Amino acid sequence: MHLFQFHSVRTTAFDNRNAVTTGLYWLSKVFLVVDDIQSGIVFSGKVWIDETYFPRWKSESATKNGRLLRGLSRNQFCVCSATDGKRCVLYLCGVGKPSSAKALRAYGGVIARGSMVVHDGDSSHKALVESLGLKEEIHTTTETKGISDDKNPMEPINEVHRYLAGFIGAHNGFSREELQGWLNLFCFYWNTYGSAFEKAQAFIELAVKKRTKLRYRDWKDPENIDED
Repeated sequence: MHLFQFHSVRTTAFDNRNAVTTGLYWLSKVFLVVDDIQSGIVFSGKVWIDETYFPRWKSESATKNGRLLRGLSRNQFCVCSATDGKRCVLYLCGVGKPSSAKALRAYGGVIARGSMVVHDGDSSHKALVESLGLKEEIHTTTETKGISDDKNPMEPINEVHRYLAGFIGAHNGFSREELQGWLNLFCFYWNTYGSAFEKAQAFIELAVKKRTKLRYRDWKDPENIDED
């Protein structure tokens, strides 16, 4: 319930009166349940795509050789995201701005040939459009800057990014090695209809069908308990 209400592991542990490490162990099990939750999703018709970024380190003021890393540098993980206005997919595609090859790998399997793709004109999207024979509708960031959400043609994907930022922000101490796990969990949250209670119920139904095992002694590692 707390995961789908944007609680952090620490606040959940406080409310449930269990150790933070217990919450993190449960969280690793949650990630196992949703590790293939995005498999098989293919959008057709009108599809919005864009990239969003998260710091590679827990501090957004990370430095290298004493100098601050800025902008879309290798300081940031890139997440390729797509939505049909209802469901979304989110895939980690390296660091910094994606190349055409990375964009094609991320989006190529989730958009049906001949669909209409709405994007911001980034050069990395060109190979995708050509490869899948997509129609395209381009709205550059210059064009959409300052436009209200209800009039912004990129709002369907912008809305996903806003909620994703809030979700990740509630867990700003997360292990960066588990970022794709968080993305999978968010997709389950976004793509599952209903209240937090209904989402939790749907998750439990999914979990009891999953045949996998994660023993505590195998899980226990400093990387897994590094949570703010």
